[in-house]
Amino acid sequence: MITRLFSACFIFAIMVAVFPVTLPANAQSSDPLVVEADDSLEWRREDRQYIATGNAVATQGGTTLKADIITADYRDNADSAVENVNITRIIGTGAAMLSEANYNAAAEKITYDLVSNIATLEGGAVSVTADDGTITASDAIVYRRGERMLIARGSAEINLSNGQQLKGDVIEVDLNADETDFTAVRAKGNAEVFSPEADGSQEARADNIDYTRETGIALLEGGVEILDGSNIMTGDMARINTISGISTMTSTGGRVGGVFKP
Repeated sequence: MITRLFSACFIFAIMVAVFPVTLPANAQSSDPLVVEADDSLEWRREDRQYIATGNAVATQGGTTLKADIITADYRDNADSAVENVNITRIIGTGAAMLSEANYNAAAEKITYDLVSNIATLEGGAVSVTADDGTITASDAIVYRRGERMLIARGSAEINLSNGQQLKGDVIEVDLNADETDFTAVRAKGNAEVFSPEADGSQEARADNIDYTRETGIALLEGGVEILDGSNIMTGDMARINTISGISTMTSTGGRVGGVFKP
């Protein structure tokens, strides 16, 4: 039971990779940035800034950002012979939505800093929706491309269309070198994985859950509960090997326990 639960639930992180890979790649492309707005388009030359107000839309390649206000900071090209500018940061404020062919992101404010390679979604109902599921957080979703890390903060959840869930106060996902897949997932604080099954739901809860893909090991720490339908196992720590199928529940001070109903 335990092995099936974790091998299924941690495929959530594959879906997570959809968001970070697409956004930076298009934001730094050679395609022109096209901005439109209902009310005004202001050029603050001394501040090196463009501000579009009123149902603003910024499009670059296949990526579109919509918001009440869109601000684009830039710096002059170092090559004086080139008549374009380098966009350094784009901010969408007010009902911001970012869309690409295979995902949609929403937040009160969406910021992409092309210098630090950090994308931040914050405020309101923060979410990233891909074909197979949705990532949500109450505080922010941050992608730190230099570290190849996605961080969802505040009641973070990954929900797949088949009913599988991963929850935590904070969820961190590490990506591989080419940012096409995940290498590790950490759910910190009130961590929980859930998988509906035909013969009863399977669930695990702990203070923290740490899964490393290369080893196939999931470590659960603090107030661990593993539920398989009406069967329950409890302890302080659990080590689950999703490759070998060997799972061990331990305790640092008290006793481990279980209730199994025929």
